[in-house]
Amino acid sequence: MEFPKVCVTIFAAISAICLPGLAFRYNDCPGPITVDTAADSDTVAVTWKHPYLTGLGNVGSVSQTVSHNPGEKFPIGLTRVNYLAINSTDYRDLQVCTFVITVHDRIPPVFNTCPINVTSYLGPNQTETEVLWDIPQALDNSRYVQLRTDHERGSNFTAGTVVVTYTARDTTGNEAHCQFPVIVIPFIVTTTTEATTTMETTTAKLEVGTVSGKHLGGSKPSDPGVVEATPIDWKIWVSRGLIFVSILCLFTFAIVAFFVIRKYRVIKRLKRTRVLDDEAEIYPSSAGEEYDMWEDPTNGPELPPNLGSPGSKTEIRRLNKAEERPLLVAAGPF
Repeated sequence: MEFPKVCVTIFAAISAICLPGLAFRYNDCPGPITVDTAADSDTVAVTWKHPYLTGLGNVGSVSQTVSHNPGEKFPIGLTRVNYLAINSTDYRDLQVCTFVITVHDRIPPVFNTCPINVTSYLGPNQTETEVLWDIPQALDNSRYVQLRTDHERGSNFTAGTVVVTYTARDTTGNEAHCQFPVIVIPFIVTTTTEATTTMETTTAKLEVGTVSGKHLGGSKPSDPGVVEATPIDWKIWVSRGLIFVSILCLFTFAIVAFFVIRKYRVIKRLKRTRVLDDEAEIYPSSAGEEYDMWEDPTNGPELPPNLGSPGSKTEIRRLNKAEERPLLVAAGPF
């Protein structure tokens, strides 16, 4: 019977050593907590309820240690909160409550300076040039920003336009971008039979009076081989030419219309006059008179009607107009 007692004694000793904390334990231990930061801060205040101990009646005294208290501000990332309770009498009973607080940063960086565009010029016999610009600046609530670019300041660029991109990245991977064009204008040379004129062009506007980098303020150039040139605005001359051609066409049309209308009126008047003459059988004379070809005249010359025929000496009558003007009768009506 001694063997069972020995086994019970050994089991109690092992339980006392290897299974501490059976006398008290933590209740309502919080689980994982996740929060987001504000736009202007890299920390955030987090609150929770304290866990509490039960079963303290069987122990003399308990010592408790807490790593963080509710309401404290936590940085971006992961933070572990620990509650530790130990039997201060024999230091054999130990209980732990632990949980993780995660602070997320979802706010990307902000560029407070970013160039609009950068313009540079190639010199004579140059194919590329070094271009400088102000490096963009970015801010983030995490107070740490990594700046990367696809073209470094001071790089060489050929003629044309290249878009330069800067990328700002914070500790949690949020990104912001700054883009601006780098414009390189080539050196343009125009050769004539007498002189060579060098003109530098600009992207926005041509500075009037600037040839070969010299200001043409009415003074003669010091180099006799440089000819002062003024840019020609072809749009103005084209518009003036169109206005002149339009006015000329309108004037020609007005003249043609005037003669056509006048001709039409003359023809219409002649047709109306002829219709009236045909209806009345009136024949104009050479003197402008109108008469009936069969009307006897009232004041014509008195001649014998049968002149030269026998028996007509005693009969006298006046000739009508048709007899006076045989040519008009033979010609017929108009």
